[in-house]
Amino acid sequence: MLWCLSLPLQAQDTRQQLWLTYNAQQQLSKHWGYQFDVNHRLADVQQPASVVSAVRVGGTYFTGKQLRLTAGYAWFGTHTQLKAHRLLHENRLWQQALWQYKLPKAKVMQRIRLEERWREQMSNAALDHRFSIRFRYMWQWQYPVWHSATHPQRQLMLHAADEWMLHAGDNLGKHFFDQNRLIGGLAYMPNQHVEMYLLYQYITQYRADNEAWQHINSIRLTLLQQL
Repeated sequence: MLWCLSLPLQAQDTRQQLWLTYNAQQQLSKHWGYQFDVNHRLADVQQPASVVSAVRVGGTYFTGKQLRLTAGYAWFGTHTQLKAHRLLHENRLWQQALWQYKLPKAKVMQRIRLEERWREQMSNAALDHRFSIRFRYMWQWQYPVWHSATHPQRQLMLHAADEWMLHAGDNLGKHFFDQNRLIGGLAYMPNQHVEMYLLYQYITQYRADNEAWQHINSIRLTLLQQL
């Protein structure tokens, strides 16, 4: 709560973004599978400008129906207006544990993810390389509000999620809080292999590089495919 009370005392920035994401998963055997996702973020819905492009891939071990462990690699590119450095690269290793279970009328998922990040950043008009570790925890809830009488797997669900991120590393000092993502919207499943999401996401992020709070209102359009 203390960081919330301090918001008016520091510089703040509010932005709008559009996130486009494709996720794919496949279970190859009883215990092994893989997943990957591609996403692109735009800075303005009315006059789109690229902000971030990313590709993430990982190998998954299924311990059972509820728990899966995944480790992999991700590349993120931050688009800039600088002539010398149009794209700032980030190489990332990541590991996660995902636990999902069903309640009487809802589905719940919890995810813990650890990321090792090697990032390029601009510092005093010069390219700098920084390393940090980030811890992420997400809780997700889905509740069905409609399903087809002739095709029970075709359904519409309410979707809500909250994710907290803490980090430590180069030039971060004692600012362990990175960001919070609060998400709500709809999920539509036309069949058991495809899920489509229309979501609103509100991000509160502390930028340690310029000691400012950033608030992002974003729309997320996501396609998830079970291969």
